[in-house]
Amino acid sequence: QVERLVKASGLQDGLVNIFIPGSRVGVTLIEAEASQSKLLQSFEKLHLFGQEAEDAQLKAALIGTSLTLPFSKTNLLLSTWQKMVLIDFGTGEKWHIVTVQMVGDEVKKDK
Repeated sequence: QVERLVKASGLQDGLVNIFIPGSRVGVTLIEAEASQSKLLQSFEKLHLFGQEAEDAQLKAALIGTSLTLPFSKTNLLLSTWQKMVLIDFGTGEKWHIVTVQMVGDEVKKDK
């Protein structure tokens, strides 16, 4: 969804910042070559989900609640397999507020 927002923004090149207000949610990049379900199973084996509030807050603090990515020609500059993921270390809220802000150069219009 972030890539769609970048493409619709009217900006050609710049930075996009993704921020999730909350103390139990992190946002990061992963190499998602394998299926996402296998990745989530790995997280569950590490006991990352459904933790006490203090544990969840510490994990979110280590991962971070924001992520800034560059884009060029309206495309995020990620490797082939890189994916952005939101990880809820708490009890798994049904929804989260996500703030997306962009700065950059506008797309040049042909005259």
